[in-house]
Amino acid sequence: MTNGTTQRYFLGISLAAMATLMLELTFTRVFSVTMWYHFAFMAISLALFGLGAGAIYLYLWPERFPVEKLESQSSRWMLLFAASLPVIFAIIIRIPFDGGISWQSFRQLTYIYILAAIPFLLGGMAISLAFRHRSQVISRVYFYDLVGAGLGCALTLILLTFVPAPQGIVVIAGMGALAGLIFGWPQRRLRLAGIGVMAFLALLLVLDGPLGLFQINRVKGVDEATQRDRVFEQWNSFSRIVGFRLTNAEMEGWGLSGDPNRPTLAEQVILLIDGDAATPIALYDGDLEKARYLMNDVTNLAYNLRQDAHVLVIGPGGGRDVLAALASGQAQVDGVEINPLMLQAVDEFGNLSGGIYDLPNVNITVDEGRNFIARAEDKWEIIQSSLVDTWAATSAGAFVLSESNLYTVEAFEDYIDHLTPDGIFTMSRWFHGDRPTETLRMTAVALTALENLGIENPADHIAIVIRPEALIATLLVKRSPFTTEETDTLLRVSEERGFTALQIPGRVAEPPVRDLIYNQNRADFWDNYPADVSPTTDDKPYFFYTLRLGNLGDLRNEQGVSNMNNQGIFVLYSLLVIVSVLAILTILVPLWWKRRDALASAPGRWLYVGYFVALGLAFLLVEIPLIQRFGLFLGHPIYALAVILFSVLLFSGVGSYLSGKWAGDRPARLAVRVLPVLLALLTVYALTLTPFLGSQLHLELPARIALSVLLIAPLGLFMGMPMPLGIAALDKVRPQLIPWMWGINGATSVVASVLATVVSLNIGLRGTLLVGMGIYAVAWMLMAGLSRERVSG
Repeated sequence: MTNGTTQRYFLGISLAAMATLMLELTFTRVFSVTMWYHFAFMAISLALFGLGAGAIYLYLWPERFPVEKLESQSSRWMLLFAASLPVIFAIIIRIPFDGGISWQSFRQLTYIYILAAIPFLLGGMAISLAFRHRSQVISRVYFYDLVGAGLGCALTLILLTFVPAPQGIVVIAGMGALAGLIFGWPQRRLRLAGIGVMAFLALLLVLDGPLGLFQINRVKGVDEATQRDRVFEQWNSFSRIVGFRLTNAEMEGWGLSGDPNRPTLAEQVILLIDGDAATPIALYDGDLEKARYLMNDVTNLAYNLRQDAHVLVIGPGGGRDVLAALASGQAQVDGVEINPLMLQAVDEFGNLSGGIYDLPNVNITVDEGRNFIARAEDKWEIIQSSLVDTWAATSAGAFVLSESNLYTVEAFEDYIDHLTPDGIFTMSRWFHGDRPTETLRMTAVALTALENLGIENPADHIAIVIRPEALIATLLVKRSPFTTEETDTLLRVSEERGFTALQIPGRVAEPPVRDLIYNQNRADFWDNYPADVSPTTDDKPYFFYTLRLGNLGDLRNEQGVSNMNNQGIFVLYSLLVIVSVLAILTILVPLWWKRRDALASAPGRWLYVGYFVALGLAFLLVEIPLIQRFGLFLGHPIYALAVILFSVLLFSGVGSYLSGKWAGDRPARLAVRVLPVLLALLTVYALTLTPFLGSQLHLELPARIALSVLLIAPLGLFMGMPMPLGIAALDKVRPQLIPWMWGINGATSVVASVLATVVSLNIGLRGTLLVGMGIYAVAWMLMAGLSRERVSG
């Protein structure tokens, strides 16, 4: 290949990697809508599965892929990727899926996984060809691959900001076609084929409008097209907001009592986030007296204790909580809303909302609630957070199981710290009488936060009132003890409005919250309760994950929303089974069937196997908790995705390139020297990252982004070296084993993409990082053994 051809080829590799990564992240967004938030795990394993299987296919039938056809075959694979992707996507969104805990759901999930894996397999073939036929410049191939993938992270956020995810799939297919066109440019037939595929994709986008080719109607087992009157639909990189018109419906309220003055409406619009979390558009015509009925909602209980107060609403959504605060006579209402599409919807239906967010005493900020409060200098008399659910997976959703930084001990400390001396923090969550897991966990978090702030008798600072028929509990937390006047008011309001008091300081203490609040050994209560209701922290922020590892058989026993939350656990372990079986059947079994002699005759083979297995596990066990940890610091998981994943991939690419320059004839020796440096960096990060980031939350977003890149740069640099150094060392002694090791690494990575979430759920983010560090230490010892055995060049 001439130098010009080489540069064109490497550009094609970057575009192929970019398209594959963008598809991975966009599938995350789509899966969150069509199925549930927890299907986000699937996207990263799909990409890794495709790459691994592609590498094995090349290895098993090498005679079909001669080096002289490298560019033409790369072109054909990417053109197949581009042409098949929209067709496969159109089929996937039409597969009925209920997401329940059943064999039928498991079977449907398997079908979807196999279909969705096909484009990744096709794209993986093009990338695997480069690793096979350009192993002599592996560090350069790895560099272009990772840089393309890193740029794909940032471009995905830009794309999904302006283009809905279904149409974004077609745009990504177009990028794949462009890669195919670049690969095949010297051949007229391939040039025409590339132009033809692009024309086909453009035609699909034109026809999509009138025909609805990529319109998503089946959402979590419900056919929206036939069951609801859709009047609003907008997408961004972390949500799909759909508005449905309801007629002749009662005024929407989460925990309203049976108020005879509760009006029936001629029209109302409900906003659904990814088909599950709902918020109504506030109905306001300028007369606050008409909204006084909201005082009969248990979520607004705190407004009975204060008048003319300065209020902060976390997650105001359609404006209902803001309207309640104004109707109760509060002076100033601030709101922090993470989703700008909510503000757009409230503005678009101004005939219903009355422009409530534009009132002079209402101030709404678009930001993540926890991050906003951490940087705020204001103190509020009331801070309210009512049923702020996080079921919508972000495009970083492949790395989370509905983790929420709003429901941790450190978050509650921030809320309480930003109250006036006599201020009230109020939060409402779901309550189920037989097993009120969310209510108990919310209470445990509040107790721990109060104790951490030096409050000696936290029971005097906590009140809990429920509306049993609505399955909602409201927690009130004060910086100062509740006064007699306040407890009298809470009891009176509860009696008048049909609420039930579970905890009123000095007056009421009912099980099961009594057994938690007044227990001298709360850890004993947490250990013996059937579900995990221990307090969540920033290191282990899985508020909605209440199953114990040993009680997975109790999945069906949870009720209502808790059951819906824990369906994610069934999916998680189902995916772990599916990806493990598929990785074995499609990668390891074919390798053993066709090429076991090559492995059996290679000296040091098991050291190499162990080394590449370790790298496949360790990389993701480090990368995933880093993305989650930086989510709070940067203010949104989207920023963590854009900055951290981009930085890891970019600097890993740079590290790969530098390793090729520095290794010379001794790649194994360099690997043995690089891995201890990586281990030292990981040790420092594990011990100091969380407190350091917490101390820098006051910085503005551009400064936090710059600091994040600086922190990730050295780590990414050294994480990018062990893999190409291992390939280079193997190329010197057993080049025929390179596809073997690439496939083993790919299969391990497929499993690790789901396994990392299992680990973080049970031992936290720091623990996951430490496990990854330990596995990197194993890789170091294995490579050191290879060097001593003189089987690694």
